[in-house]
Amino acid sequence: MLRFVVPFLGAALSAAWLALPAPAAACGGFFCNNALPVNQAAERIIFADNGDGTVTAVVQILYSGPGEDFAWVLPVPGRPDVGVSSDAVFTALQLQTDPQFQLLRVMDDSCTPPPSSVFVDMGGPVDGSLPGGGGGGVMVVDAGTVGPFDFVILSVTGMPDDPADVAVEWLVEGGYDVADLGPDTLRPYLEAGMNLIAFRLTKGSDTGSIRPIVMTYEAARPMIPIRPTAVAAEEDMGVMVWVLGESRALPLNYRHLVLNEARLNWFQPASNYDLLVSEAADEAGGQGFVTEYAEPTSALQPILPPVLRDFLAPGRWGRTDDVSLVRNVLRQLVVSTAAGPGGFQQTYLDGVRDVVRDFVPLPDELSVDDFLRCPFCAGESGDLGGFDRAAFLEAMDAQAIAPVRDADALLASRPYVTRLYTTMSAAEMTVDPEFDFNPDLPAVPRLRQATLRTTCPQGWDRRTQRLTLASGEVVEIGASGAWPVLGGPAALRFEQLSTSGDPVVLIDNTPTFSDTITRSNETVIAARPPPPTVGGAGGCAAGSGASGALLALLALARRRRRR
Repeated sequence: MLRFVVPFLGAALSAAWLALPAPAAACGGFFCNNALPVNQAAERIIFADNGDGTVTAVVQILYSGPGEDFAWVLPVPGRPDVGVSSDAVFTALQLQTDPQFQLLRVMDDSCTPPPSSVFVDMGGPVDGSLPGGGGGGVMVVDAGTVGPFDFVILSVTGMPDDPADVAVEWLVEGGYDVADLGPDTLRPYLEAGMNLIAFRLTKGSDTGSIRPIVMTYEAARPMIPIRPTAVAAEEDMGVMVWVLGESRALPLNYRHLVLNEARLNWFQPASNYDLLVSEAADEAGGQGFVTEYAEPTSALQPILPPVLRDFLAPGRWGRTDDVSLVRNVLRQLVVSTAAGPGGFQQTYLDGVRDVVRDFVPLPDELSVDDFLRCPFCAGESGDLGGFDRAAFLEAMDAQAIAPVRDADALLASRPYVTRLYTTMSAAEMTVDPEFDFNPDLPAVPRLRQATLRTTCPQGWDRRTQRLTLASGEVVEIGASGAWPVLGGPAALRFEQLSTSGDPVVLIDNTPTFSDTITRSNETVIAARPPPPTVGGAGGCAAGSGASGALLALLALARRRRRR
């Protein structure tokens, strides 16, 4: 009888097979916060109009609950036929269809930034939130998600009297409870030029998620029975829907929302994208969807790795002993997905844990979870008494692999996929959203771009920055380099879509918001220092000091009169 040995799982584990992260129990060396987190329960659904009067729905519901927040800071140099699906399907599909915001930076040859200046492009996946700002001498160098953690990497810039005080103040204002981590601890590292990386649990990471359910049933069109959800819905619950069909899908009985992308913080898109969608949905009375992506399904990569597509092929697993067989199978069932810049999260396909529990005879002293955390850490090779190799492989194929294989087949069965997103609160869940198709609507790519141009006609200290959106709108950036907080509507347009023809515009906020941008731009321009001038004949120096500010105001007044 093989004896598995449970080793000490120390730092080396992070480089090994970290499959099922342990739940956060005691604070350990972390910095705890007694406040309850503000979590969102998000519902994700995949619909497929099968073209034969039936609809297939794959439904995942995430539940949230109260739990302790924490921070970890250290220096540093994703009668129907009923079945089950896999969280890996939603993770892979979301990663491939997430909107991406790319800021193209263009700098004139006349601009020569000081050596200490650092430019950071905060574009990337839209998932989660960041503490705002970066002022007070702190720059967010990088941010993302890895495993169950959100992280930010901070750099203290400039020459503050005490870089540690500045860093701790930023962390506290950002919601990191670091009371036990005083400035004295961090000061030597910051003074040596090191950065800080701060971790905290992602929202909802202390709660589990049920396994997705897949159902195929007769229906005229896809529909979400949202009204019963109101019983347990949280405020601004996210609803993300993928609709597979012959062409681009549309919300039939809900408004279609076109976001006001000038309200997006293009320097840190993740910081307010979800809030922007929520505000736009609220402006539609909680009954409107944003189209985030619409493209042919041929653009999607298969979810199931090629190595698993013929899992039960004869002779595939050779004549290895029982323990080696289990380990080799588990090696191929780990799902590693990108989780923020430079990070990866690892987990097993749904169903793996249940198969190991039911078919692998582990010794009493070794739990299934301990074994799955690191099946290669220790233990001898050999045979397992009572182990049915064929039953183990068939169960693994049926419970873990087949659901993902079926999802790939579902995606390939329809030529087009549309992703729609909104947030809803309980009081807004009064109408069940229905979805249909319109072949006349254009594709919606995932990539959005804007251009930030920096010019320095008067030198670096007097540089000007202006951002041009794809719509042609120009946003002037102030001397601080921070994105201006623009008021006004979150939805640029409210549209009604139908099964043919172009959108019908119900409300167009473009003129109103253009005025908002104009006023913001005029304020930024008026606040810029006047260009330096050289005294002319008679020793007069025009345009300097208060006179220069007066000239700028007079120029602004003239522009307003012309308008």
